Amino acid sequence: MRILTVLILSVFISAMAAAQEYGIKFDRPHKAGDKYKLIASGTDSKESSVFSNGEMVKSANQLIAINFEGEITILEVNENGRTTKESITVEKCLLRLNGQESSPLEKGTVITASPKGTKTIYEINGQPIDKTLGEALSLVEKVYTGALSDDEVFGTKEKKKAGDTWSINTDKIPEDIKRHGMIADQKNISGSTKFEKVEKSGDIECLSLSGEMTIKDFSFPVPPNSGLKVEQSAMMVAYTGLFPTNMAIPRIEESMETKAQISLSGRQKPDAPELKIINTAEQKFEHKYTWEN
Repeated sequence: MRILTVLILSVFISAMAAAQEYGIKFDRPHKAGDKYKLIASGTDSKESSVFSNGEMVKSANQLIAINFEGEITILEVNENGRTTKESITVEKCLLRLNGQESSPLEKGTVITASPKGTKTIYEINGQPIDKTLGEALSLVEKVYTGALSDDEVFGTKEKKKAGDTWSINTDKIPEDIKRHGMIADQKNISGSTKFEKVEKSGDIECLSLSGEMTIKDFSFPVPPNSGLKVEQSAMMVAYTGLFPTNMAIPRIEESMETKAQISLSGRQKPDAPELKIINTAEQKFEHKYTWEN
């Protein structure tokens, strides 16, 4: 009977935990001087194929991958506590470009990250770093550049319990993606967020949250006089993260995968053969944060 009593109590406690409601908060404000250790990895792959009269005549691809460890010190934040400038002290940086591996940053190198337009720029001793390395670093660490927050897209003001799902907020997305040259109708944007469960990361109780978003039939500027037009386009985003129930602690783990495909077609000249270009891109990253008290 004792074993049965313990089992019943355990089930009852689990059920109570599942029924408990929590506030959902993706973005936690930072302040200048905050520090954290970062372990991260990311990949960015791009492929472009050109077809003429249905036959492939050209193909190109690029793969960038990075494994990174370092310590970040927040130097400046905006009025909402979003990081606008930080220093990154490198512990480890392993870069792979189209199969070629290198260690472009020595241990102890200090990088300054700050916003410029819609991108994060990285500098060492006031000098911009190599463009390819900058693209790789953007997979593992960025500062705020004016984009919508995760709360504005995936969040909710209502308290939720484990297992709950809700639709993402799409109303502000069309205006936000214009910053990147994309134009999309709100009706072609959909997605949802799910409160997966409550789980422990070490001694920290966290909410496990996931989100997904799809954008279909978006357009973007095509080079003038190219004779090409966007025929089909789609983008899919999948996100997961661990967010402490203690709102004073920022997110401690996250991952994201983004896939996009764009097809263009047309004739560069009236008597030229019809061209079709298919561009695909995929980005993935995983971040783990250890915050100093």
